[in-house]
Amino acid sequence: MFMILFRIVVYGLIIFSILYVWRIGLPVSAPAKVLAILLFACGFAIAFGATIALGWANAFGSKEGLRTDGIFRYSRNPIYIATWFGLAGWALLIPVPFAIATLVTWALIYLVAIFIEERWLAQEYGEQFREYCQAVRRFF
Repeated sequence: MFMILFRIVVYGLIIFSILYVWRIGLPVSAPAKVLAILLFACGFAIAFGATIALGWANAFGSKEGLRTDGIFRYSRNPIYIATWFGLAGWALLIPVPFAIATLVTWALIYLVAIFIEERWLAQEYGEQFREYCQAVRRFF
């Protein structure tokens, strides 16, 4: 159910953003536009790459092994962190209340998800996950 609602929100936001840019354009100055596009593109590219590295099924709750290598050596949550950068770029590109409220909601859902996910990982992977937590920080 969560994934269905999440997809509705994300796809709705994408459609809204495309229509907004098509009708209004990007209402930000050139330097802000460059920063926004960099945050957006790099954030979502890194998030997508980290999701692929984790394994698509593993990223969505399948127990396919705890990933502690690659980008996961530096952060326990690189997908969420990179997505937050992408969301910040998106908010700079489409600075309207509806979009910003939706993006903030998405960011907060991801923040809560980290703590829920860590409880699940501790149950599933036990000592291996606890050792990983000792070695790698939650965020940076």
